[in-house]
Amino acid sequence: MCIGLVVSRCGLPLGYEVFAGNRHDSTTLPEIVATMEARYGKADRIWIVDRGMVSEENLAFLRGGERRYIVGTPEGLLKKFEQQLLAEDWNTLRDGLEVKLCAAPDGTSETFILCRSRDRREKEQARHQRFERRIAAGLERIAASCHRKRYRAVTIAQRVGRLVGQNSRAARLFEVEVRETPEGNAELVWKKAELWRDWTALSEGCYLLRSNVSDSRRRRTLEGLHPIDGSRGRFSHSQERLEHPSHLAPEGGASTGPHPGLLPGLCVVEAARPTLPAGRSGAGATTSALRVA
Repeated sequence: MCIGLVVSRCGLPLGYEVFAGNRHDSTTLPEIVATMEARYGKADRIWIVDRGMVSEENLAFLRGGERRYIVGTPEGLLKKFEQQLLAEDWNTLRDGLEVKLCAAPDGTSETFILCRSRDRREKEQARHQRFERRIAAGLERIAASCHRKRYRAVTIAQRVGRLVGQNSRAARLFEVEVRETPEGNAELVWKKAELWRDWTALSEGCYLLRSNVSDSRRRRTLEGLHPIDGSRGRFSHSQERLEHPSHLAPEGGASTGPHPGLLPGLCVVEAARPTLPAGRSGAGATTSALRVA
């Protein structure tokens, strides 16, 4: 089961849809957007979309309805911005988080937002080092076993494949070759690719967003995505209710509902679907979230 969750800028749940578990996230976006707009109208909102839900078809759908968005991008796209990563013209959004605006590589009007997070860098460094040690130790064991016992090359190749697959985050750091000796024994030869290490050191902690939001609202929205304090957004819940109540109000006026003080229209969402037990989404459930700014 897959649950598509829509939350406000401060992280307050607004609505959800339940999809089959074998359905790809990218196929759920148009349905979620249409449902939210039918319930709450086409308010002046910005759609914040996880990269797993992004496709060129979905971006065309958002642009076709004159919707604004900030979306995640595939990790591989970061390679196209290597020169921007090397430059030191970063702007500090908050302590530990720097950003810079980059033109779209294909010349379109979109803006790409390059982000560099100190906390994320530390996390990724530790993960890469852990996987690197595991692969190196595993390759040494496999190489030693080749000297002790006669193996077919295909058997050793399978063992190497399992080892690398279990530690894929550091797999490209290693160049591995399984050879067959004239005597028919398997021989394992490997070395580290330092060029990959250089790229990893440069890109650790960095990620890329793409947006069609104008300059006047981009920084405010980014601050909401990357909270300054420990809350889910820049404002506390009470502040957002007081200062921004109109973004998500349903057409035809607000309804007080069973929970006074919550965002207008939240009771409509609650009435539309059965309530899930707190902290549980069902066995085997996965969740994909959209944030509405």
